Amino acid sequence: MARRLFAALDDLLEVAPGDRRPPLERQRELLTAAVGNAYDDWRAAESAQVPDIQGIGSGADVAAPPGALEEVAR
Repeated sequence: MARRLFAALDDLLEVAPGDRRPPLERQRELLTAAVGNAYDDWRAAESAQVPDIQGIGSGADVAAPPGALEEVAR
């Protein structure tokens, strides 16, 4: 569920007018905090924060070839 919410918020942030972005950014911050608090394992929390429009684990963390995300992060 969280992955779908992250994807939805990210999509909205891409198209929202400037005056509508702060509430969306705040909701994303709150969602990030809630997910971080919901998991004992930081890896599970990190994975749950990867946007995935289907919410079934097809986000960039599992759909990208090994090492691809590290290259993007640099």
